[in-house]
Amino acid sequence: MTHKKWAISTISFSLVLLLILSSITFIVDPLYQYRYDKNDKYYLNPQFSCAGLIKNYNYDSIMLGSSMTQNFDPDLFKEKMGLDLLKVNIGGMTVPETCFYLKYINEHSSCKKVFVSVDLQRFAIHPDNAEFNIPEHLINGYSDDYRYLLSSEVYTRFLPVDLIIKGMEALDITVPSFIKSSTDIDEIGAWHSDFSIGENAVLKSLEKRGYGVSKIEADGVETPVNANVDLLFSTISELNNNTEYVLFFPPYSSLYWIYAKDNGHFDAFCDAKEKIVTLAQQYQNVSVYDFQSFELTTDLDNYRDISHYSKEINDYLVECFADGTGFISDISQIKANKAGISEKADATYLKYKTHIDTYCKIEKE
Repeated sequence: MTHKKWAISTISFSLVLLLILSSITFIVDPLYQYRYDKNDKYYLNPQFSCAGLIKNYNYDSIMLGSSMTQNFDPDLFKEKMGLDLLKVNIGGMTVPETCFYLKYINEHSSCKKVFVSVDLQRFAIHPDNAEFNIPEHLINGYSDDYRYLLSSEVYTRFLPVDLIIKGMEALDITVPSFIKSSTDIDEIGAWHSDFSIGENAVLKSLEKRGYGVSKIEADGVETPVNANVDLLFSTISELNNNTEYVLFFPPYSSLYWIYAKDNGHFDAFCDAKEKIVTLAQQYQNVSVYDFQSFELTTDLDNYRDISHYSKEINDYLVECFADGTGFISDISQIKANKAGISEKADATYLKYKTHIDTYCKIEKE
């Protein structure tokens, strides 16, 4: 075979292979970019799957946020509030990612409600320096479809698992539970089965990692925090007035607020909460809930570390949304909650003083 024939054969084979793979991707559509069928069960990854689900899933409300939202149960929202909920999440979701998704949801759906977790730890990262981990080829419209259809990520990470699942179902082979759960849209991003919960787990976490959260530079932290608050509300100002936006402050444990006081950003975060409430009151379709001064924050049996809480707490928060517990109607409530958070942090410090002093020292520059 001459070099010319070999080159032609190689190119032809490659083109045919790419055509076959892209056709399989289009037909299977593992990331729901073109359609949703309740009979199709595909391996889910929040970073890659949420954009397609926003466009094609059947829902009337969304829970948007970081790992603080990943254990919510959509069935409970249906039971308690009559809502068909889709969870849209990324672990460590930044404010720019949140704002992008708010616009994307507004463009591709007509939600009744969008619940937004205000994860203050992420507000300490200036928008200009924040990560953006949503794959662009999945959000740029049809002009970028070729990148999805020809994606090596799809070929190596998603299609093999999806085709194995389909094959097992066709042969009446029981799909292992750990694989089956990864195809459940209601469980997208959920981690409640992957970690130990309780006081012992939290204290072991302190022993291994100290406070175990990303270091916040307290000096000048007001600048990135305020920039993120401004970005959030400039985004909200552009959204559909017929959708209700429910902002909520997730219930970090009292240990987190010990860290915030020790590190020097406690006041900045509490000031940001006041600013968010003040801005929210300018919109009839924006409400705020604050769960951070609740008594449950002092009970480490509710947590896996200083900020992540159990699924049972997520379930309780649904009840709060349903009956209005934690709703903030006046700025004075946020001021009172600040005092409550501080008192609970001080009491928790006294209870766990030995662990905190031994394992959670913060180096001051």
